[in-house]
Amino acid sequence: MSVSIVFHLTVGLLLITWLFEKPTPPQPREFIVSIRLAPKKLPPEKKPGETDKPQPVEQKKKEPEKPAEKPVKPRPQKKPPVKEIARVEKKAPPKPKPKREKSRPDTRSLRQFRKAPPLGLGASPPGLAGGSKIGGGALGSRGRDAKLVALQRYGGNGRTENAVDMGLRWLAAHQDSDGGWDAKDYQRHCRNHPKCKGQGLVEFDLGTSALATLAFLGSGHSPNKEGPYRRHVTKALQNLVDAQSGIGSFHPAGDKYFYNHALVTLAIAEAYAMTRDPGYKDSLKSALEYTFSSQQPGGGWDYTTAKTGRNDLSITGWQVMALRAAEKAGIPIPAKIRQNVSHFINRAFTRGGYGIYANIGTEAGRKGANMVAVALLSHLYSGGISADSRARKAISHLVQGNPPEGKKLVNWELNYQSYYYWYAATLALFNVGGKTWEAWNTLLQRTTLPLQRRDAHISGSWDPEPSWIGRSGGRIYSTAINVLTLEVYYRYRPVFTSRKS
Repeated sequence: MSVSIVFHLTVGLLLITWLFEKPTPPQPREFIVSIRLAPKKLPPEKKPGETDKPQPVEQKKKEPEKPAEKPVKPRPQKKPPVKEIARVEKKAPPKPKPKREKSRPDTRSLRQFRKAPPLGLGASPPGLAGGSKIGGGALGSRGRDAKLVALQRYGGNGRTENAVDMGLRWLAAHQDSDGGWDAKDYQRHCRNHPKCKGQGLVEFDLGTSALATLAFLGSGHSPNKEGPYRRHVTKALQNLVDAQSGIGSFHPAGDKYFYNHALVTLAIAEAYAMTRDPGYKDSLKSALEYTFSSQQPGGGWDYTTAKTGRNDLSITGWQVMALRAAEKAGIPIPAKIRQNVSHFINRAFTRGGYGIYANIGTEAGRKGANMVAVALLSHLYSGGISADSRARKAISHLVQGNPPEGKKLVNWELNYQSYYYWYAATLALFNVGGKTWEAWNTLLQRTTLPLQRRDAHISGSWDPEPSWIGRSGGRIYSTAINVLTLEVYYRYRPVFTSRKS
């Protein structure tokens, strides 16, 4: 009994231990199974024995060859950038968008740019006039195609151009055989017609001839360009060059009318810029040397070349135009001369926006609308901007305080209205641009165009002003200065456009 009891207990214990140990074996089996799973991946080595199955294996190997086609991408990687660059280069030169932006001024007001260049650097590099683009040179907008663009962009029209053509036709009909214009005796050209009234003074023959020559040049007529007035311009320029003395002056020795020298220098400078004729260059350089030697200690110029100490803003204004035209033609102006001019203009252009006619002597301290226009124009041509306070006040004096009115020409002493005032103010405000220019341009056309004569032989000219200015220059002067005023749209590039470029 005891033996059986012991046996059964041992068997029961073994069973119990076996039962409790049973759940543990599956764990090693699971591990074993996991280990067996690895060798299951190895069996593909047995498949090579089969003949049919290796084919799909090769197909699988061919499938990875497909990505081998993708690596071909690095080969085109060199080409794509070249193609992309080529495409960019092809698209870059035309860039139609910027060209469209240039046409925006047709509908928008003109802009003013603050960066101010030195005297005369507001224009593009020298080049021949007659180009098809406005930016084709310093005087590039005088060509036929560019003129049409400029007229549309800056407010000109068929009526202004018709007035210019009529004025040039009248001037050409009253030109002397030697190429000049006679301010007093021009009536000898009124053959078989009633004589045109309005004689000037003999001492201004050279100055009026220069203004008439500038009128033809301003419309794009030059000696090296075919046109109806090519012969007239050639003779006119030759007459001016022949009038130059050995010391470079364009007026008789001791003559107090320094206007003549400034006006002829301006005409020769534009002629050289348009033709690049070395003969005009030599004449211009000689004239500039005489101009430099005649500058007053105060930085301006007087009626005479003597060192009087008197600085005349009116004469200095014409000298500034001549110096700027010379710089546009490629003739450098000494820094000292430019600095002296800037110092004088800063003193003559007051904080209130007025221009002082002279510092001493005749009519010293006189202020008027005409001197406001000259001061503003000289300020802009000397590197000034229209955004400063005195320029804004000057603009207000011109546009709001004294707009162009034909009736006021009679009372010059009261309001200083004259063709000369209209010309200087028009050129100054054209360089300002914006709504100010649009307003002035509208008033200018309403005033100037109706004053042009339309009857018979006198058609195309303007009657001289009923003041000492009109009596000095006569009908030649009044016609030339008004033609120049109506050529403002394409005669020069505006300062603000040049500064943008």
